[in-house]
Amino acid sequence: MFINAATFALTNNCNLACSYCFVGEKQKTSMPLKTAQKAVDWLLRDDISGPVGRVDITFFGGEPFMEFKKIQKIVPYAKSKAKETGKEMHFNVTTNGTLFNEKIAQFWKEYKLGLLLSCDGIPDAHNFHRKTKNGNGSYSLIEKNLDNILEASSSKEVRMTVAPETVQYLKQGVQFLVDLGFLAIAVFHAEEYDWTKEQLLEFENQFYEIGEIYTTAIEQESKIQIGPLDRYIKAKVNGIDKNFKEESSCGAGRGYIGISSSGGIYPCHRFFTANSFQGAFPIGHIDTGLDEQKRMPFLRMKRRFMLGCDSDCKYCPVIDVCSGGCMAANYDVTGHLTMRPPTARYFEIIWDSVAQSMVDYFDKTDPEKLKKQFANPASKPC
Repeated sequence: MFINAATFALTNNCNLACSYCFVGEKQKTSMPLKTAQKAVDWLLRDDISGPVGRVDITFFGGEPFMEFKKIQKIVPYAKSKAKETGKEMHFNVTTNGTLFNEKIAQFWKEYKLGLLLSCDGIPDAHNFHRKTKNGNGSYSLIEKNLDNILEASSSKEVRMTVAPETVQYLKQGVQFLVDLGFLAIAVFHAEEYDWTKEQLLEFENQFYEIGEIYTTAIEQESKIQIGPLDRYIKAKVNGIDKNFKEESSCGAGRGYIGISSSGGIYPCHRFFTANSFQGAFPIGHIDTGLDEQKRMPFLRMKRRFMLGCDSDCKYCPVIDVCSGGCMAANYDVTGHLTMRPPTARYFEIIWDSVAQSMVDYFDKTDPEKLKKQFANPASKPC
């Protein structure tokens, strides 16, 4: 199977000290420029990326923009090399937004690069876990850069992480990000935390209110997308793609890999950035190539295989749309790649229920409006 996407661990260093970060204690290691260039060359080889016309690279950290000077060299190098091979090279970054100044914004716009901002909604919620190394909240550091971020990012994507201590701000945070001008809001819960019954109930109540925000946006034909609700709505509008049951839960180790600062190849970035893994599950190195024997277990990680490994999944009401979760997050919590955390099913059922309530509403009021935004014969849950 060919590889068409990779995450580069540009640096493990970070200017923040977020309490829920899966990377844990940061080391001041970074990917040498020569290693990055070698990884680009390796990805563009026909025996690696095959006949696909596009290869995607995401810069990850730590905070990638602590290595912006290196990014300024990697991007034009990769674009030039891709052109020589007749392929396209696209770049994205996951960033805390604190360093995204006007100079970076100009570079980002010039090369039309993708950007995903990590922001946890309203300042009080954001500052609870996303602190500076001095223990201060970091929202004010993002706020001064928001104009640059929104102007430089055509997709205007943001990732919002919700922890038990901040769940009461969930709906307010989503509305806050919508009002700021973000168009794609991905809401993630911190699986590694212990959630009480009361906190899970609050999460459910908050998500029904988010469903109301999403419903209003759809009625106004807004371009706003709120995940993971969009995945469930697509499944209900289009039905489950016939290939979905056979596909992998994600591309980890298959069409997607992570490359460490030293050039090690792993199924995804979490397998070498998270302290809990300590470099477990290596599947190769850019100097020696892929170790297909070590990669083989991940090639088998199709959705049906993952869900079949966890006996608790057998009778789950949302098994047809569940992806099986993140293998790395599963391993972090349960010690098994294919075993979901105890609360995972509850979150999936909440999203499915909220999506169903939205579908029921539009079935009664304006069925075509929902189909207009979500109907796509080729779409599948993602």
